[in-house]
Amino acid sequence: MTISDITRCIKNAHKRIFYRNTKLSGIARFLLMSQTPLKGEKVIFQHDPKDDSFNWRYDKNDKKHFITSTEKIHNVVNVKTKNSLALTTNFMKEVYRHELGHALYTERDSDILIQELKKYNIPFNLFNLFEDCFIEFKIVKDFPQFGKFFWHRYVDILDEAHTASEALYSLKLKEAMIRMHNSKSGNLTRFLPDVKFNSGLKEKVIYISNTQRKSEINSRLAITKYYREYCESDNIYLKADILNRWILTFGSDVPHHYEGQNKVQGYQDQEESSNPQIGNANSDKGITSNIDYDNIENRGFGITEGERSLTNRIFSSLRPICKKAYSIRNAISTSGSRLYIKNAITRLENAFRSYRKTGSKLKMICFVDFSGSMRQTIMHLGGKEFLGALKLLSDRNIIDLKMIISYNEHNYDITNDSLSKIMEIEPCGSHENFDNNLKKYDSELKDQDLVLLFTDGYLTGNIPSEENYRRRGINLIASCICEKEYIPKIRSYCDQYFTKSFIDSSPISLAKRLLEYSLKKA
Repeated sequence: MTISDITRCIKNAHKRIFYRNTKLSGIARFLLMSQTPLKGEKVIFQHDPKDDSFNWRYDKNDKKHFITSTEKIHNVVNVKTKNSLALTTNFMKEVYRHELGHALYTERDSDILIQELKKYNIPFNLFNLFEDCFIEFKIVKDFPQFGKFFWHRYVDILDEAHTASEALYSLKLKEAMIRMHNSKSGNLTRFLPDVKFNSGLKEKVIYISNTQRKSEINSRLAITKYYREYCESDNIYLKADILNRWILTFGSDVPHHYEGQNKVQGYQDQEESSNPQIGNANSDKGITSNIDYDNIENRGFGITEGERSLTNRIFSSLRPICKKAYSIRNAISTSGSRLYIKNAITRLENAFRSYRKTGSKLKMICFVDFSGSMRQTIMHLGGKEFLGALKLLSDRNIIDLKMIISYNEHNYDITNDSLSKIMEIEPCGSHENFDNNLKKYDSELKDQDLVLLFTDGYLTGNIPSEENYRRRGINLIASCICEKEYIPKIRSYCDQYFTKSFIDSSPISLAKRLLEYSLKKA
């Protein structure tokens, strides 16, 4: 199908939403002429072939709605729709109805909207995903004569979901809320795809209710609870609170195929690239800024005994490796710190071994991925204990460490903070910002024995050029902790972007392998 064919379908869809019929007029004519919130308001329909998707915005000064169309929306449809003018026209008609839903129900004051999103550090694309669920439920519920959207006719709906946001997107496409609303059953989980639990999505999560009560429940149930609550909320302040609780439970990732598709209010999150996808090396944000500790999400309590115990165990296993690496054995003599058993048994005087320091230490800079996909790794799989052990090695003057928290357009040097602070903070970003932060600390990289990126490889833009760094003699080493069955998958992601990767299910094993490798190279 050519661009001109798609343009013709858009024009035909625009005509259909303004059809005048004795039984049922087009949706736009009906909303603008009947007793609805849009009656008497000005809605300007415009076309921009450069736009990524259909979008709506409201000019509160002129009190006008603007709905923009584009041919690029056709990229999301399935093969059957791509090859059919009739299906494409029907799809465009439903997209127009979707944008009219935004005009009806989405917060019109962009200042309030942006303020609430920034207040909780909510990525715009995540808000957009939830808001699409809400407006589609509302417009079908309030105007049932126009029927459901039936997205499954035009868009492929995946049978599997690897993240909570992918499962939520599937609920949206299946119009689960309106289907549940029209049935006797109140069970939304039956509309979910096959949720694949992994290092980023555990079977059990902490669900936070609207009264801030926390409870451990099944992930599938938690997804539907947040989905239902958002669809039933009509207040931007309540919606922002729900999104904040979702991020605390699941992180702030959104489906790759959803990012950059729609804009609301003409506002698009500056922290997001226009079309961020795994492997998109052209999505450089170009900025990075220092932030304070208080700007990072905090779980609200310090280090626990279990966390301290695991941190000390990792530290204890690493300490002899590091000490041995920068120590030289003296000749066996009559004094020393270690007994040489073979000579002692034969009663020789020279039965002691001692060591002296070489004066050099392992130099390491560690960039920690604080995007939402790392939440499970850092909070539950030993990630923070692994980082805490590196911090203890640095505090004991055994290694020379610089540790940088990297996410969105931010960086935070946590090297000199206390161990308790490392345990308290939680991943809260929408992307990693690795390339910008590597460039920021570029002058220090050449002197490091190890440039470590603690990440799961789910990079959503701002990806460093590993080849350019390797040419300068700088190896970018990735590491991550995950469950055994996901090691091959995460290794395959990391190997796309980094010189070498170390992926393990045990933080102790991972730490030992990393240091042994680094000390050999040093």
